[in-house]
This record gives sequence, C-alpha cells and structure tokens, in this order.
Amino acid sequence: MAYTDLTNVEEFFNTTFSATTNPTVTQVNKYITDVDEEVNSISGTVFGTPVSNTEIVDVAGDSDIFVTEKYPIVTVTSVSKNTESDAFATPVWETVDNYNDRFRIVTKYKYHGQRILQLVYTYGFTTTPVEVEHLATLLVVNKILSGNAVADSSTESISVGPISLTNSIGVSQMVNLKEELKEYKRRVGRYKNYTR
Repeated sequence: MAYTDLTNVEEFFNTTFSATTNPTVTQVNKYITDVDEEVNSISGTVFGTPVSNTEIVDVAGDSDIFVTEKYPIVTVTSVSKNTESDAFATPVWETVDNYNDRFRIVTKYKYHGQRILQLVYTYGFTTTPVEVEHLATLLVVNKILSGNAVADSSTESISVGPISLTNSIGVSQMVNLKEELKEYKRRVGRYKNYTR
C-alpha cells in the first residue's frame, strides 16, 4: 500500500496526469511507489500494513530482555533458541514454548552478544498518519519537479511538460516547498525515536 496516491499529487498541481503528459501517469505512479522506501528509511518503520520479519537477536549475558531492530511489534509469531554451543557453527534452532512468560521483548535498543535467539514477528503501524501521507506526496512532487522542471526566470514560472506551475506554485515558492519537505522529514523522522 502506497503512502500517497495519484489524487494527492494531482491536487497539489491542480491538474491530471495522463499517458501524454510529461511526466506520464505511469511515471507519477512509479514515483508514488518509489517514495515508500524513502519514507520507511526516514521513519525507521512501516505504516498501513504491518510487515513480517525474521531476526536473529543478540543477547547480553543471561538477560531475559531481548531487543529487536524493527518496531512497533504487532505480533510475535515464534521464538526459537539457538541450542548450538559453538558460536561459529551453524545455529540449531529449537522452538521456545510459552515465551510470553519467560522473556521480555523490547524494541529499538540493541545489545551485542551471542546470537542466541531467533524471533519471527510482525511490526509496523496499522494506520498511516497524515504527516506520513503528506511527506510521501511532497517527495513525489519533488521528484516530478527535479526530473522535469525548467525554470524561466523572466516569467517566474516552472513548466513540467505541458503543465505550467505559475498559478499552482511559483518559482519564489520553491523554497517554501523545500522547507515544508524538510519539516515533514523531521516530523516523520521522530518515529525513529519511538519506544514502547
């Protein structure tokens, strides 16, 4: 599921994209898909549809606290313990029953130690916050303008193919777009600091 859609991008430009526009509707849809990974990188997590992950967790000594890289955890599917005593040998995984009573799983902090636990879990937010959707839209707009914009300083306009952006966004407003993009990257970046 994409964090933004064609309607949001078309509303920003106050136009519609088609097979004959520059960029084409196909290119804009590709930009929409492409920005999801960038948003995930900025936020450190996923939104809308939780994702399955298998992770080998390092353990500090005999701790019963295990730390994951991905967050927030929605469900834990399985926990397996490495029963191989040789740290350099191929792990031998044994399923741990009743792990809820035996371990505390913490997200976002990382210990270093023996790779002893394998977790299979689903992580991410089940909804997409408005600021994530807006950031994704701004990233698509930025890709469109960066890839297709031609500035004309004499008329204070920008052309993206047949679309004139004089009425939608003037050259003097490009700085505002960059600032808004920076602000929304900061806002969405706060999810990296999310802890339970």
